[in-house]
Amino acid sequence: MTRIRRPAPRQSLPHDLVLLITRKADIMVRRFEDEVLNQLVRDAMRALERGATVEEIARELGLGSAVHPAAGGQHDRP
Repeated sequence: MTRIRRPAPRQSLPHDLVLLITRKADIMVRRFEDEVLNQLVRDAMRALERGATVEEIARELGLGSAVHPAAGGQHDRP
């Protein structure tokens, strides 16, 4: 006969440990965000140097539309 094991009761984390984990996660997110931003800028600069348009770069990098609604629908290029 198979015995059914009950899961052990969950223990909650001490508040101080939760704060430390949260702070560490925040630091990691900021570092990752900086790395991603730098990579996107490098990729965009290389694409501009290749002669790509703003729309092509935005599409390739998954940035959405390069049209600014606040600028009356004007594109980023001259």
